[in-house]
Amino acid sequence: MKKVPLVYFGVDMSGNNNDLTTPLYQGNGAIVWTEPDFQAPHPAIVVAPQYTDRLVTRLGMMTTDQHEWTAGLELVKNFLFYVKDHYAVDADRIYGTGQSQGGMANIAISDRYPDFFAAQYLVACQWDANEMLALKDKKLWITVCEGESKAFPGMNEAVAKWEKAGTHVARNTVFWDSKAPVQEIQPMGPETCKKERSHQLHGFCRWKPYVYL
Repeated sequence: MKKVPLVYFGVDMSGNNNDLTTPLYQGNGAIVWTEPDFQAPHPAIVVAPQYTDRLVTRLGMMTTDQHEWTAGLELVKNFLFYVKDHYAVDADRIYGTGQSQGGMANIAISDRYPDFFAAQYLVACQWDANEMLALKDKKLWITVCEGESKAFPGMNEAVAKWEKAGTHVARNTVFWDSKAPVQEIQPMGPETCKKERSHQLHGFCRWKPYVYL
């Protein structure tokens, strides 16, 4: 059986309810990878586990601002490893993405298991900057907004530590306006990618609300 990549999408805290379809409509961070036009050239297994309200009651929040390893993170980690071990997953091509709580879950799992994800797209999230040193050589794309009171300073601190450790980081030199038309924003990503060879690509935008994938 041909093995294919695995993509994990983590929803933010507002998705902690008992509607199991929430990860499919909270932005398009999960379903964008399942579109027929994408799956045809890039077949992949996509998972978007729901952290339900019942789990919050039983286990507590998945992520906390104290950056603790929680029972919820252990549950998500066990789920991802189960999928890797029991489905036709190419273990060298496992990718993670998520926003806020889902991004924090990505970071926490990657901190503990630095070889699990091949690359990650982290949105509107942060973690303990010292723990995040484990990610300094990982391929990352990070998007945070200037108005994010935790994610913006948190990611800046982590990235500064990576750079001090010798990691090359490509940043956008001008803040992106997240209210701008798609046609205006779309070329900015490739332009950032053209910069010096970097492990991390760091995109800053100007606007307070979350950036949905």
